[in-house]
Amino acid sequence: MTDEPTPDLRWHDLLAARGLPTPEPGGLLIGQRRGYLAHLLTGEGADRTEAAAAVLDAVRALRSPLHEESKIARVAMYLTTEDVEALRAAGCGPPRSR
Repeated sequence: MTDEPTPDLRWHDLLAARGLPTPEPGGLLIGQRRGYLAHLLTGEGADRTEAAAAVLDAVRALRSPLHEESKIARVAMYLTTEDVEALRAAGCGPPRSR
Protein backbone atom coordinates (compact mmCIF):
# COMPACT_ATOMS: atom_id res chain seq x y z
CA MET A 1 0.00 0.00 0.00
CA THR A 2 1.61 3.24 -1.07
CA ASP A 3 -1.24 5.63 -0.31
CA GLU A 4 -1.41 4.99 3.45
CA PRO A 5 -1.26 8.41 5.14
CA THR A 6 0.00 6.94 8.42
CA PRO A 7 3.73 6.10 8.18
CA ASP A 8 3.39 3.39 10.85
CA LEU A 9 1.04 1.49 8.51
CA ARG A 10 3.21 1.56 5.37
CA TRP A 11 4.17 -2.09 5.81
CA HIS A 12 6.22 -2.39 2.64
CA ASP A 13 8.47 0.46 3.78
CA LEU A 14 8.70 -0.78 7.37
CA LEU A 15 9.62 -4.33 6.40
CA ALA A 16 12.10 -3.24 3.72
CA ALA A 17 13.84 -0.88 6.16
CA ARG A 18 14.48 -3.84 8.43
CA GLY A 19 15.73 -6.15 5.68
CA LEU A 20 12.66 -8.41 5.97
CA PRO A 21 10.68 -10.02 3.12
CA THR A 22 8.44 -7.45 1.52
CA PRO A 23 5.39 -7.85 -0.67
CA GLU A 24 4.86 -5.45 -3.53
CA PRO A 25 3.82 -2.04 -2.16
CA GLY A 26 0.48 -2.33 -3.93
CA GLY A 27 -1.84 -5.29 -3.82
CA LEU A 28 -4.76 -6.86 -2.06
CA LEU A 29 -4.97 -6.80 1.72
CA ILE A 30 -7.01 -9.61 3.19
CA GLY A 31 -8.51 -8.73 6.54
CA GLN A 32 -8.16 -5.67 8.68
CA ARG A 33 -6.11 -2.70 7.57
CA ARG A 34 -5.25 -1.10 10.90
CA GLY A 35 -4.26 -3.72 13.40
CA TYR A 36 -7.59 -5.07 14.55
CA LEU A 37 -7.33 -8.79 15.20
CA ALA A 38 -9.02 -10.86 12.50
CA HIS A 39 -10.24 -14.45 12.62
CA LEU A 40 -11.16 -17.02 10.01
CA LEU A 41 -14.90 -17.51 10.38
CA THR A 42 -15.88 -21.15 10.51
CA GLY A 43 -19.00 -23.03 11.42
CA GLU A 44 -19.21 -25.14 14.53
CA GLY A 45 -17.30 -28.37 14.04
CA ALA A 46 -15.74 -27.23 10.76
CA ASP A 47 -12.26 -28.45 9.96
CA ARG A 48 -10.05 -25.35 10.27
CA THR A 49 -7.59 -26.49 7.61
CA GLU A 50 -10.39 -27.17 5.11
CA ALA A 51 -11.91 -23.77 5.89
CA ALA A 52 -8.51 -22.11 5.49
CA ALA A 53 -8.02 -23.91 2.17
CA ALA A 54 -11.33 -22.52 0.89
CA VAL A 55 -10.31 -19.00 1.93
CA LEU A 56 -6.89 -19.48 0.35
CA ASP A 57 -8.44 -20.61 -2.95
CA ALA A 58 -10.70 -17.55 -2.98
CA VAL A 59 -7.81 -15.20 -2.19
CA ARG A 60 -5.62 -16.70 -4.92
CA ALA A 61 -8.45 -16.12 -7.41
CA LEU A 62 -8.65 -12.39 -6.63
CA ARG A 63 -7.44 -10.00 -9.31
CA SER A 64 -6.51 -6.36 -9.04
CA PRO A 65 -7.60 -3.79 -11.60
CA LEU A 66 -4.43 -1.84 -10.76
CA HIS A 67 -1.71 -4.47 -11.09
CA GLU A 68 -0.71 -7.17 -13.55
CA GLU A 69 -1.02 -10.73 -12.24
CA SER A 70 2.70 -11.17 -11.52
CA LYS A 71 2.69 -8.03 -9.35
CA ILE A 72 -0.36 -8.79 -7.20
CA ALA A 73 0.61 -9.13 -3.57
CA ARG A 74 -2.03 -10.89 -1.51
CA VAL A 75 -1.32 -10.22 2.14
CA ALA A 76 -3.22 -11.23 5.26
CA MET A 77 -2.39 -9.35 8.43
CA TYR A 78 -3.36 -9.41 12.08
CA LEU A 79 -4.46 -13.05 12.15
CA THR A 80 -4.31 -15.27 15.22
CA THR A 81 -1.55 -17.85 15.47
CA GLU A 82 -4.17 -20.59 15.14
CA ASP A 83 -5.45 -19.09 11.89
CA VAL A 84 -1.94 -18.66 10.47
CA GLU A 85 -1.20 -22.30 11.32
CA ALA A 86 -4.42 -23.37 9.54
CA LEU A 87 -3.49 -21.31 6.46
CA ARG A 88 0.03 -22.76 6.43
CA ALA A 89 -1.42 -26.30 6.71
CA ALA A 90 -3.70 -25.42 3.77
CA GLY A 91 -0.72 -24.47 1.60
CA CYS A 92 -0.16 -20.77 2.23
CA GLY A 93 3.51 -20.01 1.85
CA PRO A 94 5.76 -17.59 3.70
CA PRO A 95 6.25 -14.01 2.50
CA ARG A 96 8.42 -13.56 -0.56
CA SER A 97 10.73 -10.65 -1.16
CA ARG A 98 10.44 -8.56 -4.29
